[in-house]
Amino acid sequence: MPVGKPSLRNYLHSMLRRLPLSLTLAAALTLGGGLAASGALFLGVSHLEYDNMALAFGQRSDERVAAVRQGIEQAVEVLTVTNQLFARGEPVSREQFRDFTAALLQRHGYIQAFNFHRSVPGEARAAVEAELGRVRPGTVFTELRPNGGGLAVAPQRERYHIVDYVEPMAGNERAFGLNITENVQVMSALEVARGEGRAAATDLFQLAQDAQPQPAFELIMPVLDRHGMLAGDTAVVIRGPELVRAALDNAGLLDARDASRDIAVSVYAGEYADSKALLFSTGDTGAAARSWLDSLLAPAHSSHSADLLRVAGKAWRIEVAGAPRPFLADHMASTSLLIGGILMTLLGTAFVQASGQRARKVQQLVRQRTADLRRTNRRLVEDMAA
Repeated sequence: MPVGKPSLRNYLHSMLRRLPLSLTLAAALTLGGGLAASGALFLGVSHLEYDNMALAFGQRSDERVAAVRQGIEQAVEVLTVTNQLFARGEPVSREQFRDFTAALLQRHGYIQAFNFHRSVPGEARAAVEAELGRVRPGTVFTELRPNGGGLAVAPQRERYHIVDYVEPMAGNERAFGLNITENVQVMSALEVARGEGRAAATDLFQLAQDAQPQPAFELIMPVLDRHGMLAGDTAVVIRGPELVRAALDNAGLLDARDASRDIAVSVYAGEYADSKALLFSTGDTGAAARSWLDSLLAPAHSSHSADLLRVAGKAWRIEVAGAPRPFLADHMASTSLLIGGILMTLLGTAFVQASGQRARKVQQLVRQRTADLRRTNRRLVEDMAA
């Protein structure tokens, strides 16, 4: 059987078998120094890898936060443009309102409805109801009953704030003629919008029009008359999950070909991660448990972030979390360096130990031969003397 060159593993194994249980001082220093250098290089390179991971995660997180901000600000811009129709003080016909909002509805699929709320004094109720009846026969002022009791005819009040214009009418018929003065969410947002002079958002509510109810919110902006008095307001009803989904999709962050499946996003309509305020989520964004090795090497590293946006007078919380990954997936360079360093250290230690053993054997042989020569010379002298 031909004898070939031994492999590195066989050579290392044979060298290690030759080592005695006790290392020479030079071999011990080689082993200790090599292991220390390998460990130091491993720690240094792994920290660089963690820094790169943190930088990459921060960039990906910022992309998602910016996309959500842009989506919400775009919705606010749509409302602001619509508000300009009425803010000029000129009469706006229902046909003009329908034509203007039709293009916006087609472009922004997350919008449930455009509304114009009209402030009506109590004495003008009959005349306004007659006007609404010409648009949709039988329409009267209605209100939502408490505790989800459905719609009922509105009682007599000093002033109403009714849904005068609504587009599209199909699917939103129940809102036509609805009085919202008793709706705390909408009226509170209207007060904020009037005080700040810009659009304000309501809290979340469930849309009853959809086959599968989903959280929605309303952006609202006041319309003042020439005397600075409240004449009404314009509002946009927005399906929250569809708005966030469209914002992320337009930025290419929901593409399956992108590495978006290993990072999760959750958007909340509020400052805290409350399940009742959840608008949209692509997965669990809680802080994932870390392996003991990650915690040991980089205790401050985290693949979780939470940002607060302030848009339309409301806080929007955006949480981003990376999915757990195997250690080697992100630390191949440092791990390879550590393994290579250990192998080189063992090889160097074996070589130094073997060299030391050979030197000691040579010294022992020299001392033995010298002693033999002395004994021989001594016997020769004794023989000559005898």
